Amino acid sequence: MKTVLAVAMVVATALVTATAGHAGLGATGVITGHANTFAPAIDYTYTSGEIDQTIETWTRLKRGHGSAMFRIVGSPSLKMNSKGDGWTSGLDAAGGLAAFQQATRKHSNVRFYDWVNIRTSGAGSVVNRPRAWQYSPSINGTNLTFVRLNYRARPDRRTVYLYDTQTQRLKRLARLKSSFRNGDVFNGELRGDWADWNIGSHHRTVWNIYRHQISTGHTQRVPRPRGKVDYAPSIADDGTAYFVRSNVGCGKKPHLMSYSAAGNLADLGRFTRGYDVSDTFVSSTAADGSYDVFFDIAKCTRQGRSQGQFDIYKVHVMPPVTGNAGASAIARQLARIGGRPGRSLDTRPLWVGAGRGDHR
Repeated sequence: MKTVLAVAMVVATALVTATAGHAGLGATGVITGHANTFAPAIDYTYTSGEIDQTIETWTRLKRGHGSAMFRIVGSPSLKMNSKGDGWTSGLDAAGGLAAFQQATRKHSNVRFYDWVNIRTSGAGSVVNRPRAWQYSPSINGTNLTFVRLNYRARPDRRTVYLYDTQTQRLKRLARLKSSFRNGDVFNGELRGDWADWNIGSHHRTVWNIYRHQISTGHTQRVPRPRGKVDYAPSIADDGTAYFVRSNVGCGKKPHLMSYSAAGNLADLGRFTRGYDVSDTFVSSTAADGSYDVFFDIAKCTRQGRSQGQFDIYKVHVMPPVTGNAGASAIARQLARIGGRPGRSLDTRPLWVGAGRGDHR
């Protein structure tokens, strides 16, 4: 999250996975290509408790432009955005919908791709305001969360909304009044009864994660130690939030963390020094109670403020992860990933003064 989201990457990469049982990194090439791949939203459909389909969305960055990509494993990939730049962030595998951001130079809207009926559509006028900038959408069932930037206000206003696609009711969950230099807001994941998001402030040196339960209307800030930053949030069906915690700065001892609905915090392992994460995404829960946590990772540049090319990985989680056994199993998976992402290259701004998803 930090400053990594203010840059664009311009080198080739591939999406690979790491799973339990491999002697080394399982570089199986879930998605391969010739552009940066990051911002994963990947999930499964099930038949009789077994995985029927793997649905993958990701952002591909090539020649400074983002494309919102979609694929059912075993079929060709396609670009969801019809014009401008596209950025992925949300997926409802059971509902057959992917949510993405489509941005041109002056406008940014939330759009859906319906892979059952093979069509794209806008989120409607309640969500997409012509004099605002909508970004970072996540969808699950009839609910949609997204962030709206009112860049005409002084200072800027960034608001997290919950939208019911059936009743068309729009509810404000959080708001930040701040210039871009001082802070930012990024949506996390929406899954079942839960949503989370990330707010940065104090000249982007303080980052907090907030978790919201839709049925109760209760919002809670994830406890954060002084001097640490929390970013890249996602959430599981049971309300467990997953995120990255580190010191301020790119690659400064980033750890994969979880925070259960009961308030149990777990440190699941440390990423390789000098590497950092931009986004995480949790899959739906399988019949045995397990799920996958996907994340993108890249090596920090020498400047320590941006990142090189991204690869996408996953770790398999069998709750609960608060005990030593569960956390150790995930730490072993992270250890196999460490040091293997693509080589680091310096990066350049895609739009000066704007973060990924927050372009204008």
